[in-house]
Amino acid sequence: MNDYLKNVFEQPQELKKVMKALTEEECPEIRQIANLLTVSEEIILTSMGSAYNSLMPMYYALLKKGKKVRLIETSELIQSPELIKKESLYIMMSRSGESREVYDFSLLLKKQGCLLVGITMTPDSTLAKNSTIMLYDPSSYDKCICLKAYTSMALCGLVCVSMMNNKEILPDEKEQIDAMLTWMEENKEKVLKEMEGIPLFKDAHSYNFLSRGYGMGVSRAASLWLEEIAFVSGDVMSIDSFYHGPIRSILNSELADNMIVPVFFDVIPDGRTKKIWTEVAEAARASIYFGTDEKQTDGSVCIYYPEFRLQEEYGMILLAMYVQLFAYQCCIVKGYEPGQSLRIPKDRWVVT
Repeated sequence: MNDYLKNVFEQPQELKKVMKALTEEECPEIRQIANLLTVSEEIILTSMGSAYNSLMPMYYALLKKGKKVRLIETSELIQSPELIKKESLYIMMSRSGESREVYDFSLLLKKQGCLLVGITMTPDSTLAKNSTIMLYDPSSYDKCICLKAYTSMALCGLVCVSMMNNKEILPDEKEQIDAMLTWMEENKEKVLKEMEGIPLFKDAHSYNFLSRGYGMGVSRAASLWLEEIAFVSGDVMSIDSFYHGPIRSILNSELADNMIVPVFFDVIPDGRTKKIWTEVAEAARASIYFGTDEKQTDGSVCIYYPEFRLQEEYGMILLAMYVQLFAYQCCIVKGYEPGQSLRIPKDRWVVT
């Protein structure tokens, strides 16, 4: 088993370990962060790369709580110091805590006396040292690219939101998270076989990843993993925006030599998404649907996954495993070794 697949398969148990730490050892820090989220007038979520995608479920969960929250890449904040306000609460995620932008911006926030919550897998990192409160994510490092790190840091953010106005995470919610992670552990090989059964990887030239809400973070992650290991491009867009022009690439696919495959993560279904996806799936030379509604059969391939009684943003953790194995199988069919790198030095973005 190669390192990429090993990391994906380790994920459910590692997430259980993280959940145990968040609800036991790390509980005081979680409670502090939840209190800050509750009382803060404005919350700024920021990071770069995969960790930026990890913040998206937390972003949408906070919006539903009625909070004034913004999600901004750290590089933009560095280039626009007028956006920095001392009264705002800053939440920053980073696996290493040493990425160039994270390093620079955490120093800047500390100098200006701003409230910074750092969520990191590296407790002695620059981010950890510069944070007002540091939340440690105990998941193990991934070997080649961020896989477990993507879901584990997202889990940290979601648990913080779940504990707003509560002294602890509600028992039913905790039980359902455990049930979801247990399902992932018991069905990971089955999910891989589903991905192995997708026939179009060999012929696809590129993908359109479509979704809504927290599914946009999964879409961005899907594109990133696909480009990192299978060297295939993946465009990312809300399915609603896709209907306002880019859908022409599908409707006119018979005019193009390249095969663009639309992939729909149906996380917030309604009549509008059904209408658009039906039109896309009928026109596309090949298409893939991911969702919970087994009555939805539009698409060359339809992949269904279970629902749990959880705030919907937690669904990104389950869907992430599907997406990681989707990218893996595309890579294998293309004939590449996942994680292989010829010209990119290790951790080139990390300050050393």
